[in-house]
Amino acid sequence: MTNLIDLGMIHNLLVDNARFTTAHIHMYMGSYAYATTLFNLPAAFIVAIAISLLPAVTAFKVQGNYQGMRQTVRSAVRVTALLAAPAAVGYITLAEPILSLLYSQRVATGGVAIAAPLLQMLGVAVIFVCIVTVTNSILQALGLIWVPIVTMGVGCLAKIICTYVLVSNPEIHINGGPIGTVVCYGIITTLNLAVILRVTRLGHKLLGEFVRPLFAAALMGAIAVGSFLFWSRFLGGRPAVVPAIAMGALAYGILLVILGGLQRQDLELLPGGRKLARMLRIQ
Repeated sequence: MTNLIDLGMIHNLLVDNARFTTAHIHMYMGSYAYATTLFNLPAAFIVAIAISLLPAVTAFKVQGNYQGMRQTVRSAVRVTALLAAPAAVGYITLAEPILSLLYSQRVATGGVAIAAPLLQMLGVAVIFVCIVTVTNSILQALGLIWVPIVTMGVGCLAKIICTYVLVSNPEIHINGGPIGTVVCYGIITTLNLAVILRVTRLGHKLLGEFVRPLFAAALMGAIAVGSFLFWSRFLGGRPAVVPAIAMGALAYGILLVILGGLQRQDLELLPGGRKLARMLRIQ
């Protein structure tokens, strides 16, 4: 829905702006397309977790096992944060080199300069859209089928308003698109979590699941940037992204184990999670 809003509104609003030529509009829309393509990737991996939640949470609810239901909800939110946080930080810290590596010659220097800040803003929305994907499944499993529809409607309405107001502003133009996306999914996330907290009575425990992944991801971002700057001296800008991401991923995994942010039941939500838990000796 947000993609349809962007496609339908942003182009027309840019066309209505007399300051932009057809070439400008094509560059803006092309750069935004590159950024949104990367933005949609992390949420695709969360779908598998979201689908697996439906029978588990529903079964616990039917059995009256509210303790098991709460533990499953907490674990799902924690795993979502574990996966979404590093993706978001990676986009925020390494947006330009990632775009340059993936799209190479297809993105001109000007295109990267435009797409990079768009991807950085969408990096913030990555956390929200991943949480929305999982919380929508949790709400459905709890029998609150209409809640996700209502919250998505509210978020999309906010997206339309933000996109129209911001993109129409000549000083903001294309940047209004990702800002509207952040607002959209931020609102949906807030509403979904508010309902889940009220129904499950998890309180601050659920919100606390975000602390360790975000802290580890922030440290990972600093390590990845430092690694990129180091390797770019020897390999050049584009190739240096690969070892930077590898070092960041390794650091993130180590930090999670040190901080105790990874639990056995979290890994069991992932394909091959039990085998990985035994290898890492996580209880």
